[in-house]
Amino acid sequence: MAIVIASCKDEKKKDKPSTSFDTGRLFIESCLKGDFNAAASVLDKDDQNNNYFELFKKQYDAFTPAEKQAYQKTDYIIEEIKEPNDTVCLIRYHNNYKNQPTNIRLIRKQQQWLVDFKYTFQSNDSLK
Repeated sequence: MAIVIASCKDEKKKDKPSTSFDTGRLFIESCLKGDFNAAASVLDKDDQNNNYFELFKKQYDAFTPAEKQAYQKTDYIIEEIKEPNDTVCLIRYHNNYKNQPTNIRLIRKQQQWLVDFKYTFQSNDSLK
């Protein structure tokens, strides 16, 4: 079962998300829109995550204006959510523009959900 999430342009809420799903949505939507400050606000800040995030931002910055606009307007679909325990959540999704499956992992640290971005680059097509 897939969940379709449409992005809302008027959503200005800047509160920290309280659930793994809300954190994942914030990160996905922010990355698609090119709002890297919002995405970074939920990134687990370790050297490897920071390096991957900087690489990701450079790749996004190299897109043509038409590509950036397509990403900003695309919808994304959550394909699968797994919560193997109370401190890890895995989300598999794709956006309608590229239609390539992407995995993100969220980890709970000090009562806050954060994106472990290195997982996106190190994982294969399955959630594990």
